[in-house]
Amino acid sequence: MKKISWLVVCNLLVLCFIISCSRSGGHNLNYEVSESGTYFIIRAKYDKQQSEEVDRFMDKYFDEHKNVSFTNTVINAILTLDDGTSFYIKKQPGYISIKFNKEKNSPAAYKQMKLLGERLKTAMQ
Repeated sequence: MKKISWLVVCNLLVLCFIISCSRSGGHNLNYEVSESGTYFIIRAKYDKQQSEEVDRFMDKYFDEHKNVSFTNTVINAILTLDDGTSFYIKKQPGYISIKFNKEKNSPAAYKQMKLLGERLKTAMQ
């Protein structure tokens, strides 16, 4: 009976180790882009370890707007860029959500936001 109990405990420990390694190892990414008549929305959950990489990507993408930096920030606000583009952003380590109102922004700004949606996913992978 002791051998069976010991064997069960050992198997459970091995199973827990395997599960913890599989979750902490690779890139866990949940990325979603959705669109309605009014809004274009980007949402992503990713490994917190990737936050610095995502911050650098966002800084580079919005480089022409010198008043914006995403490095080491937690944001829950509506941002308005130099060119008048406005969007809601919620960002913290491991999570980003952008809600862009197509009716309140220019077609050029909408194209830039769609491009952001495509490139951001690539940067996270």
